Amino acid sequence: MTLRPLLAYLPWHARDASVRTFSPVLIFLVIAGLPLMTISATKGGSLFDGSRPVQELALQVWSGTASLAITIAAFLVMSQAISTDRDKQHVRFLFAHQVNPVLFYVQRFVVGLAMLVAYFALIAWGYSQVVPVPVLGTVLALLLTCWLVGSLTMLAGALTKAEGILVLGVYLVANVLQQVSVAAGESAPRWVRALAPVLPPVNRMSDYAQAWINGRTVDPSDLVLVIGYAAGMFIAALVLLRRAPLVR
Repeated sequence: MTLRPLLAYLPWHARDASVRTFSPVLIFLVIAGLPLMTISATKGGSLFDGSRPVQELALQVWSGTASLAITIAAFLVMSQAISTDRDKQHVRFLFAHQVNPVLFYVQRFVVGLAMLVAYFALIAWGYSQVVPVPVLGTVLALLLTCWLVGSLTMLAGALTKAEGILVLGVYLVANVLQQVSVAAGESAPRWVRALAPVLPPVNRMSDYAQAWINGRTVDPSDLVLVIGYAAGMFIAALVLLRRAPLVR
């Protein structure tokens, strides 16, 4: 088996990803742009004149909006990729030639992630020209979030055609239970304390991503659980793609 048929899909993946992953950029520009214009008007200053109140509010806008846009981007990086191909039976012609499904979807994941990194690095760089925001921290937050949520999406798509419902349900349940478990500690219900740790560590992922977005550092040892859990889901998804029938 050669890589030529697989690489032939690369331009198609790039075109698809460039459009699909641009949505979070538009969301960021709208959600951040409107408050920034309002802030400049009401505070009687400009983002470019160094006004301290305007700069401080601009940093607050960045913290919340960048986090939201990155989360949305993570849900889009592999959204409906596997499940749609299976549901509409695109797999019958996608893999009619000597194209390995595992490599095909890994390539799609990598291309989508690379496109998002380019978009968000540009956003952070542009924003940093007026207020000091971390470009590298933004990219790290994006990579970690996309790695966990993207791996969850791949696994859900390999398991079921109802991928969106499963991913959103698991994400929301994990987030709520983990927040309750942290806030309540030993006083949390036993079933919450038992279930929260085995679900994807979205609460930790969000905390680490938010720290990077705000310019703080994260201890690399703290990342082991998030990265390892995501790797487990990613590998499980690839095993299913290789072993289970795509049309079922």
